[in-house]
Amino acid sequence: MREEVERQRKAREGGPHSTEPEKLPQQTHMTIARVVRVEGEVALSRGGQNKPARAEEDLLPGDRLEAVGKNGMAALLYADGTRLEVTAGAVVLESGARGAKRASVEAGAVRAQVARQPKDQPMVFATPHGEATVLGTTLLIHVDPDPKKGTRLEVTEGKVRLKNLSGKTVDVPAGHYAVAAAGVDLAARALPVVLLGEDFARITPGSIPPGFEREGGTWRVQVLDGDQVLEGRGAGSLAFGDERWGNYELSVRVRLEAAMRLGLVVRHDPATQANHQIELWGDGIYERRSLREGQDEPGAKRSDFRYVPGRWHALAVSCRQRAIEFGIDGRRLPLSFEPLSARGHCKFFIRGDGAVYFDDLVVRRLAP
Repeated sequence: MREEVERQRKAREGGPHSTEPEKLPQQTHMTIARVVRVEGEVALSRGGQNKPARAEEDLLPGDRLEAVGKNGMAALLYADGTRLEVTAGAVVLESGARGAKRASVEAGAVRAQVARQPKDQPMVFATPHGEATVLGTTLLIHVDPDPKKGTRLEVTEGKVRLKNLSGKTVDVPAGHYAVAAAGVDLAARALPVVLLGEDFARITPGSIPPGFEREGGTWRVQVLDGDQVLEGRGAGSLAFGDERWGNYELSVRVRLEAAMRLGLVVRHDPATQANHQIELWGDGIYERRSLREGQDEPGAKRSDFRYVPGRWHALAVSCRQRAIEFGIDGRRLPLSFEPLSARGHCKFFIRGDGAVYFDDLVVRRLAP
């Protein structure tokens, strides 16, 4: 599937293997949305009082949710199916004119899947650097406390109007982004070309996506927390991509059980068997390895990866010319090195007695 996948994870609730859909809240003159999922530490402020946010809790106008730290996340659902995910930041929910939705994003990231809104009641996301007006779309807003970095809006589907503090506006169509920040020209720019986007939502459960090649182990798409994800068990690997890929960035969400070990292989050259990989272990260790003709090159091991069993972590890699960099949960790892191969496809591999899960895989082309 060659389409960009930056959109919301689908509805989730219940235990680790629940398949029940989330229930839409009833819109009233007071309740405007509902908390449907909480991960890590999330605080709810109402009327000057603070308390931990809980799933299934109704939200009122003026409520402030803060997802604390990199592992904090809150998912909100409106009566019309509009869904927001707040990570590592804070948002205040408000009611706009004639009942329109309005959210003030103070910091962090908000990923939104907005149902089609009435033309005279668009949803508005306000930030310290401007406003984004939405009639119905899938988008990502990231707010940086640094005014020179400001607010970045990425649009996956539909069109969003972004306005900066000086009052200038720009319409941002699907596949584009814009930045509202001090000293930055407000303009819509194309997002990098997506080489591969897969959220596994359209794959028949029990199978694997077309173009993915099984090399040992048990791999299948299955439902987890109401979302379709890729599951791997046993020992083996799953290859994907194109051996001609050279400069690209890859992101994927991963979740592993304590008894498992997972790896991400990039620039695998079948001719020389050269590749580079990062391995995550269930006991909190991550390791970089470089292989030439199937043999390990000198590598570097670090042990400060904070692994939380059963929690999703964001894994990323950037391959550009003579440099490869890995990152976990938005933090760049001290594992940069010169590659042994200039191009090659990618692989997931797993080891251990348990399960590893993958979701929201995106590969984008980078300029040389």
